[in-house]
Amino acid sequence: MNTIVEFEQICEEIQKQREECDKVKQESKRVNEKLDELEKKALAMLETNEISSYAGKVGRISMQVRETVRVPQDPESREQFFAWLKDRGLFESTITVHSQTINSLYRREAEAAVEAGNLMFSIPGLGEPTRQQILSFRQK
Repeated sequence: MNTIVEFEQICEEIQKQREECDKVKQESKRVNEKLDELEKKALAMLETNEISSYAGKVGRISMQVRETVRVPQDPESREQFFAWLKDRGLFESTITVHSQTINSLYRREAEAAVEAGNLMFSIPGLGEPTRQQILSFRQK
């Protein structure tokens, strides 16, 4: 390590940069809220005037309807959905697991395996874990 003074300077810079990131996130949130507000106004104006699109100076704006569905929440619904996918041969190509879920599962299972004395733990189909050092910084 260089000197404590240099290390303290780096720590202070980290704190300043984190504060700057927080400010940018807040500004981004404010800007997105304003955009949502404007888009709601535009949709209301299209509906009021009973038109689905408008070509103006800056481009075309149009009202679209998009349907969305929720992921099955309870085990029974999930099994029904999975059976439906399997019947159509879509299960393997459709079902995915979020990487954070996989990592959480792996850590939990690896910890249990180590406690049970299994130091050669692995989950079939998953590669060897990689390790990355990260910095944890807690403000005073």
